[in-house]
Amino acid sequence: MANIRYGRGKFDPPQAYVDYINMIADSPVYKGLPAIREDDGKINWQCSSGKTTSFYKYFEGRFRWWVNKADELGIPGSENSDDRLTIAARIIHPTKKKVCLICGKERYVGYMYMNANFAKSWNSLAGNNLFTKTMPVYEAVPLLIQAIGLEATRSEILSSFPEKERDISVFDAGDFEGFFSKSQYIRSTKLSPGYMGDCPHRLDGIHDYCTFCRKRNDPGRSDENMRTYNHDRRAFMWWAEGDWKIADALYNSASAGVCVNCGRKVKKISPDHVGPLACGFQQNAFFEPLCGKCNSAKNRRFTFDNVISLIDYEEKTGSSAASWQVRSLWDTAKEKMQDDNTVKIRDYEKKSVNKILL
Repeated sequence: MANIRYGRGKFDPPQAYVDYINMIADSPVYKGLPAIREDDGKINWQCSSGKTTSFYKYFEGRFRWWVNKADELGIPGSENSDDRLTIAARIIHPTKKKVCLICGKERYVGYMYMNANFAKSWNSLAGNNLFTKTMPVYEAVPLLIQAIGLEATRSEILSSFPEKERDISVFDAGDFEGFFSKSQYIRSTKLSPGYMGDCPHRLDGIHDYCTFCRKRNDPGRSDENMRTYNHDRRAFMWWAEGDWKIADALYNSASAGVCVNCGRKVKKISPDHVGPLACGFQQNAFFEPLCGKCNSAKNRRFTFDNVISLIDYEEKTGSSAASWQVRSLWDTAKEKMQDDNTVKIRDYEKKSVNKILL
Protein backbone atom coordinates (compact mmCIF):
# COMPACT_ATOMS: atom_id res chain seq x y z
CA MET A 1 0.00 0.00 0.00
CA ALA A 2 3.06 2.24 -0.05
CA ASN A 3 2.31 3.53 -3.56
CA ILE A 4 -1.36 4.30 -2.94
CA ARG A 5 -2.09 7.98 -3.40
CA TYR A 6 -5.11 9.94 -2.22
CA GLY A 7 -6.20 13.37 -3.36
CA ARG A 8 -6.92 14.95 -6.71
CA GLY A 9 -4.60 16.66 -9.16
CA LYS A 10 -1.71 18.39 -7.41
CA PHE A 11 -3.42 18.31 -4.03
CA ASP A 12 -1.86 15.95 -1.51
CA PRO A 13 -3.85 15.45 1.68
CA PRO A 14 -2.00 15.77 5.01
CA GLN A 15 -0.40 12.55 6.19
CA ALA A 16 -2.49 12.77 9.37
CA TYR A 17 -5.61 12.60 7.19
CA VAL A 18 -4.31 9.55 5.29
CA ASP A 19 -3.53 7.87 8.61
CA TYR A 20 -7.02 8.72 9.82
CA ILE A 21 -8.89 7.21 6.85
CA ASN A 22 -6.80 4.04 7.16
CA MET A 23 -7.70 3.82 10.84
CA ILE A 24 -11.39 4.16 9.95
CA ALA A 25 -11.17 1.57 7.16
CA ASP A 26 -9.57 -0.93 9.56
CA SER A 27 -12.00 -0.26 12.41
CA PRO A 28 -14.43 -3.11 13.24
CA VAL A 29 -17.05 -0.38 13.81
CA TYR A 30 -17.67 -0.26 10.05
CA LYS A 31 -17.67 -4.02 9.47
CA GLY A 32 -20.08 -4.94 6.71
CA LEU A 33 -19.98 -1.56 4.96
CA PRO A 34 -19.72 -2.43 1.24
CA ALA A 35 -16.38 -2.27 -0.58
CA ILE A 36 -14.25 -0.52 2.03
CA ARG A 37 -11.03 -1.37 0.16
CA GLU A 38 -10.09 -2.36 -3.37
CA ASP A 39 -7.99 -5.47 -3.99
CA ASP A 40 -4.83 -3.34 -4.00
CA GLY A 41 -5.73 -1.98 -0.56
CA LYS A 42 -6.88 1.47 -1.68
CA ILE A 43 -9.80 2.78 0.35
CA ASN A 44 -13.09 3.51 -1.39
CA TRP A 45 -13.62 6.55 0.79
CA GLN A 46 -16.28 8.30 -1.24
CA CYS A 47 -19.55 7.36 -2.92
CA SER A 48 -22.17 9.48 -4.67
CA SER A 49 -25.92 9.47 -5.26
CA GLY A 50 -25.29 10.64 -8.83
CA LYS A 51 -26.09 7.63 -10.99
CA THR A 52 -23.92 8.87 -13.86
CA THR A 53 -20.78 9.18 -11.71
CA SER A 54 -18.16 6.53 -11.03
CA PHE A 55 -18.82 6.95 -7.30
CA TYR A 56 -22.41 5.62 -7.52
CA LYS A 57 -21.43 1.95 -7.57
CA TYR A 58 -21.55 1.46 -3.79
CA PHE A 59 -24.01 4.22 -2.86
CA GLU A 60 -27.17 2.12 -2.45
CA GLY A 61 -25.39 -0.55 -0.41
CA ARG A 62 -23.78 1.98 1.90
CA PHE A 63 -26.98 3.96 2.28
CA ARG A 64 -28.82 0.80 3.35
CA TRP A 65 -26.01 -0.09 5.79
CA TRP A 66 -26.33 3.29 7.49
CA VAL A 67 -30.13 3.07 7.63
CA ASN A 68 -29.85 -0.34 9.31
CA LYS A 69 -27.27 1.06 11.74
CA ALA A 70 -29.59 3.94 12.70
CA ASP A 71 -32.41 1.42 13.21
CA GLU A 72 -30.16 -0.74 15.43
CA LEU A 73 -29.34 2.30 17.56
CA GLY A 74 -33.03 3.08 17.96
CA ILE A 75 -32.73 6.56 16.46
CA PRO A 76 -36.25 7.91 15.81
CA GLY A 77 -37.48 8.28 12.24
CA SER A 78 -36.97 6.32 9.07
CA GLU A 79 -34.45 6.25 6.23
CA ASN A 80 -32.54 9.58 6.48
CA SER A 81 -35.23 11.64 8.19
CA ASP A 82 -34.17 14.20 10.81
CA ASP A 83 -30.45 13.66 10.11
CA ARG A 84 -30.63 10.27 11.80
CA LEU A 85 -27.77 8.89 9.68
CA THR A 86 -25.49 11.73 10.77
CA ILE A 87 -26.49 11.10 14.39
CA ALA A 88 -25.60 7.44 13.92
CA ALA A 89 -22.24 8.38 12.39
CA ARG A 90 -21.38 10.57 15.39
CA ILE A 91 -22.49 7.91 17.90
CA ILE A 92 -20.51 5.01 16.47
CA HIS A 93 -17.38 6.96 15.52
CA PRO A 94 -14.50 5.07 17.18
CA THR A 95 -12.57 8.12 18.45
CA LYS A 96 -15.23 10.88 18.20
CA LYS A 97 -12.53 13.00 16.50
CA LYS A 98 -11.63 13.42 12.85
CA VAL A 99 -8.62 14.84 10.99
CA CYS A 100 -9.53 17.61 8.53
CA LEU A 101 -8.61 17.03 4.88
CA ILE A 102 -7.62 20.69 4.52
CA CYS A 103 -5.80 21.77 7.69
CA GLY A 104 -4.80 18.34 8.98
CA LYS A 105 -5.99 19.19 12.50
CA GLU A 106 -8.06 16.87 14.67
CA ARG A 107 -11.45 18.04 15.93
CA TYR A 108 -14.54 16.47 17.44
CA VAL A 109 -17.15 15.31 14.95
CA GLY A 110 -20.03 16.51 17.14
CA TYR A 111 -21.27 19.58 19.00
CA MET A 112 -18.29 20.71 21.07
CA TYR A 113 -17.51 24.29 20.01
CA MET A 114 -19.09 27.50 21.27
CA ASN A 115 -21.16 29.48 18.79
CA ALA A 116 -21.09 33.28 18.73
CA ASN A 117 -24.24 33.83 20.80
CA PHE A 118 -23.24 31.34 23.49
CA ALA A 119 -19.77 32.86 23.79
CA LYS A 120 -21.39 36.28 24.14
CA SER A 121 -23.74 35.08 26.89
CA TRP A 122 -20.86 33.56 28.89
CA ASN A 123 -18.81 36.72 28.47
CA SER A 124 -21.75 38.58 29.96
CA LEU A 125 -21.87 36.14 32.88
CA ALA A 126 -18.13 36.41 33.49
CA GLY A 127 -18.05 40.17 33.02
CA ASN A 128 -15.07 39.76 30.74
CA ASN A 129 -14.27 38.76 27.16
CA LEU A 130 -12.96 35.30 27.96
CA PHE A 131 -14.89 33.31 25.38
CA THR A 132 -14.89 33.30 21.60
CA LYS A 133 -16.72 31.58 18.79
CA THR A 134 -15.27 28.09 18.05
CA MET A 135 -13.67 27.76 21.50
CA PRO A 136 -14.01 24.16 22.73
CA VAL A 137 -16.66 24.24 25.45
CA TYR A 138 -14.62 21.97 27.71
CA GLU A 139 -11.82 24.56 27.64
CA ALA A 140 -14.30 27.33 28.39
CA VAL A 141 -15.70 25.68 31.53
CA PRO A 142 -12.60 26.16 33.75
CA LEU A 143 -12.51 29.84 32.76
CA LEU A 144 -16.14 30.27 33.76
CA ILE A 145 -15.47 28.49 37.08
CA GLN A 146 -12.67 30.96 37.81
CA ALA A 147 -14.98 33.85 36.99
CA ILE A 148 -18.23 32.88 38.78
CA GLY A 149 -17.42 29.82 40.89
CA LEU A 150 -18.02 26.07 40.60
CA GLU A 151 -21.62 25.94 41.83
CA ALA A 152 -22.77 28.82 39.63
CA THR A 153 -21.04 27.22 36.64
CA ARG A 154 -22.63 23.85 37.39
CA SER A 155 -26.04 25.49 37.54
CA GLU A 156 -25.39 27.30 34.25
CA ILE A 157 -24.34 24.04 32.58
CA LEU A 158 -27.50 22.20 33.67
CA SER A 159 -29.63 25.14 32.58
CA SER A 160 -27.97 25.39 29.18
CA PHE A 161 -27.68 21.65 28.55
CA PRO A 162 -30.50 19.83 30.39
CA GLU A 163 -29.96 16.76 28.18
CA LYS A 164 -26.53 16.30 29.80
CA GLU A 165 -27.84 15.92 33.37
CA ARG A 166 -27.49 12.14 33.13
CA ASP A 167 -23.70 12.58 32.82
CA ILE A 168 -23.31 15.21 35.55
CA SER A 169 -21.20 12.86 37.67
CA VAL A 170 -18.51 13.08 34.98
CA PHE A 171 -18.64 16.87 35.23
CA ASP A 172 -18.43 16.70 39.03
CA ALA A 173 -15.33 14.54 38.69
CA GLY A 174 -13.68 17.39 36.78
CA ASP A 175 -13.61 15.61 33.41
CA PHE A 176 -15.20 18.41 31.40
CA GLU A 177 -14.07 17.07 28.05
CA GLY A 178 -15.43 13.62 28.80
CA PHE A 179 -18.65 15.16 30.08
CA PHE A 180 -19.38 16.98 26.81
CA SER A 181 -18.04 14.26 24.52
CA LYS A 182 -20.56 11.73 25.88
CA SER A 183 -23.42 13.62 24.25
CA GLN A 184 -21.59 15.38 21.42
CA TYR A 185 -23.95 13.74 18.89
CA ILE A 186 -26.97 15.67 20.24
CA ARG A 187 -27.86 18.79 18.26
CA SER A 188 -27.29 21.97 20.27
CA THR A 189 -28.37 25.59 19.79
CA LYS A 190 -25.39 26.76 21.82
CA LEU A 191 -22.60 24.67 20.33
CA SER A 192 -21.39 24.05 16.77
CA PRO A 193 -20.13 20.70 15.47
CA GLY A 194 -16.55 20.19 14.46
CA TYR A 195 -17.83 18.61 11.24
CA MET A 196 -21.08 18.51 9.34
CA GLY A 197 -22.57 15.14 8.45
CA ASP A 198 -22.04 13.63 4.99
CA CYS A 199 -23.67 10.24 5.21
CA PRO A 200 -23.34 7.95 3.31
CA HIS A 201 -21.11 9.91 0.91
CA ARG A 202 -18.02 9.51 3.11
CA LEU A 203 -17.06 6.18 4.61
CA ASP A 204 -17.26 7.52 8.17
CA GLY A 205 -20.45 9.49 7.43
CA ILE A 206 -18.73 12.80 8.24
CA HIS A 207 -17.73 15.65 5.93
CA ASP A 208 -14.02 15.86 5.12
CA TYR A 209 -13.73 19.61 5.79
CA CYS A 210 -14.03 20.69 9.40
CA THR A 211 -16.43 23.58 9.99
CA PHE A 212 -13.43 25.86 10.61
CA CYS A 213 -12.19 25.30 7.04
CA ARG A 214 -15.45 24.73 5.20
CA LYS A 215 -16.37 28.33 4.33
CA ARG A 216 -12.89 29.08 3.03
CA ASN A 217 -12.59 25.96 0.90
CA ASP A 218 -16.16 25.14 -0.13
CA PRO A 219 -17.30 28.02 -2.41
CA GLY A 220 -20.91 26.96 -2.08
CA ARG A 221 -20.77 27.56 1.68
CA SER A 222 -19.12 30.98 1.65
CA ASP A 223 -20.98 33.84 3.35
CA GLU A 224 -21.25 35.61 -0.01
CA ASN A 225 -22.87 32.66 -1.75
CA MET A 226 -25.18 31.75 1.15
CA ARG A 227 -26.56 35.28 1.13
CA THR A 228 -27.83 34.74 -2.41
CA TYR A 229 -30.28 32.16 -1.05
CA ASN A 230 -31.99 34.69 1.22
CA HIS A 231 -35.32 36.10 0.13
CA ASP A 232 -37.23 39.16 1.24
CA ARG A 233 -40.15 37.52 3.06
CA ARG A 234 -42.35 40.54 2.36
CA ALA A 235 -42.29 39.79 -1.36
CA PHE A 236 -43.96 36.47 -0.57
CA MET A 237 -46.37 37.92 1.99
CA TRP A 238 -47.70 40.56 -0.37
CA TRP A 239 -47.48 38.66 -3.68
CA ALA A 240 -45.18 41.24 -5.21
CA GLU A 241 -44.43 41.07 -8.90
CA GLY A 242 -40.99 41.86 -10.29
CA ASP A 243 -37.61 40.19 -10.73
CA TRP A 244 -37.13 38.54 -7.34
CA LYS A 245 -33.85 36.83 -8.18
CA ILE A 246 -32.00 40.00 -9.14
CA ALA A 247 -33.62 42.02 -6.34
CA ASP A 248 -32.69 39.45 -3.70
CA ALA A 249 -29.13 39.15 -5.02
CA LEU A 250 -28.64 42.93 -4.89
CA TYR A 251 -30.37 43.24 -1.51
CA ASN A 252 -28.15 40.58 0.06
CA SER A 253 -24.91 42.00 -1.38
CA ALA A 254 -25.16 45.30 0.52
CA SER A 255 -21.90 46.49 2.07
CA ALA A 256 -20.46 49.72 3.47
CA GLY A 257 -21.81 53.02 2.19
CA VAL A 258 -23.39 56.40 2.88
CA CYS A 259 -27.04 56.90 3.84
CA VAL A 260 -28.73 59.18 1.29
CA ASN A 261 -31.05 60.48 3.98
CA CYS A 262 -28.79 61.49 6.87
CA GLY A 263 -25.39 61.29 5.16
CA ARG A 264 -23.96 58.95 7.79
CA LYS A 265 -21.29 56.42 6.80
CA VAL A 266 -22.20 52.89 7.88
CA LYS A 267 -20.45 49.52 7.75
CA LYS A 268 -23.45 47.96 6.03
CA ILE A 269 -26.10 49.82 4.06
CA SER A 270 -29.75 48.89 4.57
CA PRO A 271 -31.22 48.80 1.03
CA ASP A 272 -34.67 50.40 0.92
CA HIS A 273 -37.19 49.79 -1.84
CA VAL A 274 -37.89 53.12 -3.50
CA GLY A 275 -41.41 51.85 -4.03
CA PRO A 276 -42.40 50.16 -0.71
CA LEU A 277 -43.45 46.51 -1.02
CA ALA A 278 -46.06 47.12 1.68
CA CYS A 279 -47.75 49.66 -0.61
CA GLY A 280 -47.95 47.28 -3.53
CA PHE A 281 -44.80 48.05 -5.50
CA GLN A 282 -42.81 45.37 -7.26
CA GLN A 283 -39.85 43.43 -5.87
CA ASN A 284 -37.32 44.93 -8.26
CA ALA A 285 -33.66 45.85 -7.91
CA PHE A 286 -34.52 49.52 -7.42
CA PHE A 287 -33.24 50.56 -3.98
CA GLU A 288 -31.85 53.61 -2.27
CA PRO A 289 -29.07 53.23 0.32
CA LEU A 290 -30.15 54.06 3.86
CA CYS A 291 -28.69 53.40 7.29
CA GLY A 292 -30.67 51.00 9.46
CA LYS A 293 -32.07 53.82 11.60
CA CYS A 294 -33.38 55.84 8.64
CA ASN A 295 -34.80 52.73 6.98
CA SER A 296 -36.67 51.79 10.14
CA ALA A 297 -37.97 55.33 10.61
CA LYS A 298 -39.17 55.53 7.01
CA ASN A 299 -41.24 52.34 7.36
CA ARG A 300 -43.93 52.23 4.63
CA ARG A 301 -43.77 55.90 3.80
CA PHE A 302 -42.27 57.34 0.63
CA THR A 303 -41.49 60.86 -0.48
CA PHE A 304 -42.16 63.06 -3.49
CA ASP A 305 -38.55 62.48 -4.54
CA ASN A 306 -39.31 58.75 -4.48
CA VAL A 307 -42.32 59.33 -6.73
CA ILE A 308 -40.18 61.25 -9.24
CA SER A 309 -37.62 58.41 -9.14
CA LEU A 310 -40.33 55.78 -9.67
CA ILE A 311 -41.80 57.63 -12.65
CA ASP A 312 -38.31 58.01 -14.11
CA TYR A 313 -37.71 54.28 -13.54
CA GLU A 314 -40.90 53.44 -15.44
CA GLU A 315 -39.98 55.68 -18.35
CA LYS A 316 -36.53 54.13 -18.64
CA THR A 317 -37.64 50.50 -18.27
CA GLY A 318 -40.96 50.78 -20.09
CA SER A 319 -42.73 48.87 -17.32
CA SER A 320 -44.78 49.68 -14.24
CA ALA A 321 -43.14 49.90 -10.81
CA ALA A 322 -46.37 48.72 -9.14
CA SER A 323 -47.68 45.18 -8.77
CA TRP A 324 -51.01 44.21 -10.31
CA GLN A 325 -52.96 44.71 -7.07
CA VAL A 326 -52.51 48.50 -7.01
CA ARG A 327 -51.33 49.34 -10.52
CA SER A 328 -54.51 51.19 -11.56
CA LEU A 329 -54.44 53.25 -8.36
CA TRP A 330 -50.76 54.09 -8.82
CA ASP A 331 -51.31 55.11 -12.46
CA THR A 332 -54.13 57.41 -11.40
CA ALA A 333 -52.44 58.88 -8.31
CA LYS A 334 -48.85 59.40 -9.46
CA GLU A 335 -49.71 62.32 -11.74
CA LYS A 336 -51.62 64.05 -8.94
CA MET A 337 -48.71 64.05 -6.51
CA GLN A 338 -47.12 67.50 -6.31
CA ASP A 339 -45.19 67.50 -3.03
CA ASP A 340 -44.65 65.46 0.15
CA ASN A 341 -48.08 66.37 1.53
CA THR A 342 -50.01 65.08 -1.48
CA VAL A 343 -47.81 61.99 -1.50
CA LYS A 344 -48.92 61.23 2.07
CA ILE A 345 -52.57 61.41 1.02
CA ARG A 346 -52.12 59.11 -1.99
CA ASP A 347 -49.86 56.83 0.04
CA TYR A 348 -52.65 56.40 2.60
CA GLU A 349 -55.16 55.61 -0.15
CA LYS A 350 -52.79 53.04 -1.67
CA LYS A 351 -52.21 51.29 1.65
CA SER A 352 -55.96 51.19 2.33
CA VAL A 353 -56.62 49.53 -1.01
CA ASN A 354 -53.75 47.11 -0.41
CA LYS A 355 -55.22 46.02 2.94
CA ILE A 356 -58.60 45.33 1.29
CA LEU A 357 -56.96 43.23 -1.45
CA LEU A 358 -54.99 41.17 1.09
